[in-house]
Amino acid sequence: MSTVENDFKRALEDVQKTNPDQDTKLKLYGLYKQIHEGDNNTSKPWSYQLEKSYKWQAWKNNSGRSKDDCMEEYIIAVNGLK
Repeated sequence: MSTVENDFKRALEDVQKTNPDQDTKLKLYGLYKQIHEGDNNTSKPWSYQLEKSYKWQAWKNNSGRSKDDCMEEYIIAVNGLK
């Protein structure tokens, strides 16, 4: 396992000890989905489904990014919460 993967696993544990604001939660969600599922190729939710729409967009914002790049950004974001 690479250093980035180890640091990412640690960041997943560390984030549970924090209380990020909504924007940061969405950013982390989008990065997490990109890391584990790749590009968002799902249909956009109806606009009145606000939470689903925000999550969909957060994931879509990371389309085309590599797994390692997203892991590094996730780590940096979590470290900024400490």
